[in-house]
Amino acid sequence: MRLIPVGRKNKYDPFGDTIVFVDSIGISPLTDRAYDIGYINSSYACIVSPEQRYNTIDISDVNDLLHEAYLSEPNVSQCTFIEMVGSYAFCSGSKTVTGDKFTVFNNDNPIAPTADATLIIPNNKRFRVAPSGNVGILASSDGIIRSIDVSTPSAMFEISSLAIPEAYAVDISADGNTAFIGTVDEANLIEERIYSVDISNPVAMVILDTLQAPLLKKISDLRVSGNVLYGCSRGNNSVFSIDISNISAMAHLDVHADAIKLIQANSIVLSDNHDVAAVCGYGDGYVSTIDISDPSNISVKAYNNHSFIDQVYGLILEGNYVFAGGRIAVVSLDISGV
Repeated sequence: MRLIPVGRKNKYDPFGDTIVFVDSIGISPLTDRAYDIGYINSSYACIVSPEQRYNTIDISDVNDLLHEAYLSEPNVSQCTFIEMVGSYAFCSGSKTVTGDKFTVFNNDNPIAPTADATLIIPNNKRFRVAPSGNVGILASSDGIIRSIDVSTPSAMFEISSLAIPEAYAVDISADGNTAFIGTVDEANLIEERIYSVDISNPVAMVILDTLQAPLLKKISDLRVSGNVLYGCSRGNNSVFSIDISNISAMAHLDVHADAIKLIQANSIVLSDNHDVAAVCGYGDGYVSTIDISDPSNISVKAYNNHSFIDQVYGLILEGNYVFAGGRIAVVSLDISGV
């Protein structure tokens, strides 16, 4: 059943409306709130909710989003993040009474997804899988990153761990040999850092470099693009770029902060040709597009804070469209004018 939220209206960017609101699907009792969203294929996406919900959404028509399937799944209570590997959704950030869960869902049949495996890993945060699809790195704010064998998702297991204080955000280089870790110190007791880690041997990971980041508070997400590491910081409302051409001597390139268009920036995704990024924010919900054609001079291109883009944790960027999940709706946005 299609649900349209009450009070629908376009609340276009006062600085220019090149990001166009297309459609929304309301958060029903079956969905509650939507946190992160994952791309299954051109027809389907999946979302996780903090209230023990896992849903699939039909996105085949961006003008007519539809609920497809729903699972009540205790292992995704308070789940925050999704990492997709083919049709598998690895869901992290879950808090349950029986432990902090890391769960994989099988979406081979998107209208009947299944929960295939769960690990109990304290304080687990973001997860990224190497391009090979066999090994992933899971960051945990208890001060540990873990390498996870996901070659058989239904039988995934922890390979090894490495101590990194307040680990939160993570991404992996195209060759699969290096992981980059960003920290979030919620108590503001230590300076945030970015680490490069050799994961070529996932049994014995090694820290290569540590870059202090005094201008970056609460590094919430990271994305690798060639020799540049992009990220966002929800503590100082910014996106940033890091030179990683020498993984043993990383260097700051640029930081762009904006208290409106990047407030509490939470997630960042890159376009296929890596000249545009999309960022979403949790507090005052919005989606912004970022010009990253020059990594030394990044800037906001466009911004939309439609009333249904509210408390957005995650988003996906496919072609000319962004799909984002939030507190009251899942939305589709046209960025072809960017």
